[in-house]
Amino acid sequence: MPAAEPGPVPSWPQPTGVHRSFWDFGDFGAFWTNQSRGSWHCVRVGIIRPHWSIAPQHSLAKERQSQKQIITLSGLHTMTEPEFRIRPGASADLAEAADVWIAAFGDDWIIRKLHPKRSEYPQDFRAWAHRFFYGRFWGPEQQMLHILTVPDAKLPSGERIAAFSWWRRPYPTPADKAAVEGNLTIRGWLKPVLLGINKLAGYLWPARSADVASLNMFDDSHLASDDILNDPAHPKRKNAWYLSTLAVSPDFQGKGYGSVLVREGLRQSDKEGVTAWLIGLRGVEPFYERLGFETKGRANVGRLADWDGGSIMLRE
Repeated sequence: MPAAEPGPVPSWPQPTGVHRSFWDFGDFGAFWTNQSRGSWHCVRVGIIRPHWSIAPQHSLAKERQSQKQIITLSGLHTMTEPEFRIRPGASADLAEAADVWIAAFGDDWIIRKLHPKRSEYPQDFRAWAHRFFYGRFWGPEQQMLHILTVPDAKLPSGERIAAFSWWRRPYPTPADKAAVEGNLTIRGWLKPVLLGINKLAGYLWPARSADVASLNMFDDSHLASDDILNDPAHPKRKNAWYLSTLAVSPDFQGKGYGSVLVREGLRQSDKEGVTAWLIGLRGVEPFYERLGFETKGRANVGRLADWDGGSIMLRE
């Protein structure tokens, strides 16, 4: 799916200071839920992973922090809390991330084509989105999923997902792939089982909201993007990171969360010395141009000929 950050976004300085805050258990596996047709949630097994957060630059500190008063033995004190944090995404985040994506892009041209009956069958559409994200998470590509959360005292976790970015690319080498999902890794053991269950759920409960013949229409974009990425005159594009999704909840658009997330991914592409690229929705070009991207082509080919988006943008 294409990337976008709807709404006006202020041009911030790049935030600095990645801090490891605590350790938690990674999330793998799945169990059945009756919240929607064929939807899945994830259970935890003992895989340790770090959480981390972004500390904004000093000039943004007041804008990005909130004040909370606490009572101690010595009296009333004010404690500063971060307005948001960014952490690596896990499978347990996928359902909520899918809901953010639906809220942000549920009426986009492509979604209208893929799911013309989404208003008639909203739960089917939601279950499809959950399965789509779950299949992507356990798919065959190298991934960077960054989750931006904000405090929410009403939720058991104390936070909610306000935005996320999802970068993908083929593994650069077989050794890179084997290190993540080889036969001796837990991901390698779980992946075929979980993908099989996910596929079975889609078979047993097909999305009545969908136009099945159109569900793979975005694949037509490769007719335009492959030649650009495989241009021998630009070797840095070989292992380019693809920003497949950037979604910000409508409740939090205009706060700059999208640009913070994009910059976090760009740190990795810059570190590796490779290209970052995306296919944008309508009207996002100025946003990405401020982050260093340039339009190199259009993905309006095949079944996407009438799409109102489609800018193929690269940052090299």
